[in-house]
Amino acid sequence: TMLTQLVQHERIRTTHTKAKFLRQHMEKLLTIAKDAEGSIPAQRRIQGILTTEFARKKLILEIAPRMKEVKSHRTRIVRLGTRKGDGAPVSYIELVGKYT
Repeated sequence: TMLTQLVQHERIRTTHTKAKFLRQHMEKLLTIAKDAEGSIPAQRRIQGILTTEFARKKLILEIAPRMKEVKSHRTRIVRLGTRKGDGAPVSYIELVGKYT
C-alpha cells in the first residue's frame, strides 16, 4: 500500500489528492506507533495496516521515537506542478524530520 511505501522511503511522489488522503492516515498511524514499542495491541494494529515486516520495524524502532515530541504536522505535502500526461496535480508527501 502507499502507507507502507511512505514508511519505507519516507518520501513518495503521488497526486495531490492521494497525498492529502495519505496525510490523514499517516498521522493516525504515527499516533498508534508512538506507544507500540511495548504494546502488543498497538503492534497488531500496525501489522494490519502495513504490509511488510521491514516497514513495521522501521516505523516502530526508527520513525516513532523521532516523532515522540511532535504532536501534529508530522507529514509535509510539497506541490510539484502537474503531470505531463493528464495534467493531474502532483505532490511529494514526506515525513517531517528526514528532509529538513
